Amino acid sequence: MKHKVEVRHDHRIAVRGLLASGLRALGNRIFGEIDAFAWVQGWEIDRSRWFRRVYRDPRFDTLQECGLCRGEGRIGAGVPADTGTGTGVAGAGAGIGEAAGGAGEMCGLCGGSGRIRRLKAGVRDEA
Repeated sequence: MKHKVEVRHDHRIAVRGLLASGLRALGNRIFGEIDAFAWVQGWEIDRSRWFRRVYRDPRFDTLQECGLCRGEGRIGAGVPADTGTGTGVAGAGAGIGEAAGGAGEMCGLCGGSGRIRRLKAGVRDEA
């Protein structure tokens, strides 16, 4: 005669489910106002981890490097390739808008930001 012993883990699954739904509700309560603001702005909300949110504006996808200043924000610097940083690259180590030690004029195409907006096909610029 064979006896079959059956172990039920339903209570563990139920407790885990209750704990998960409680933590999810707590996270929604903590981030509720911020999530609502992001949703109204049309931002993407990443909720892949507990009590962590990552917000991203999809308009960043429409930015590209300025072709006139090559992303430096200034044009006509006229500086040799090595500016004393030891890297062999002009403007290396400089911050945005300080390319090549701040020499040259601000780029008129990008306004000194080094980025321009590109429009996707069929999209009108509202800015």
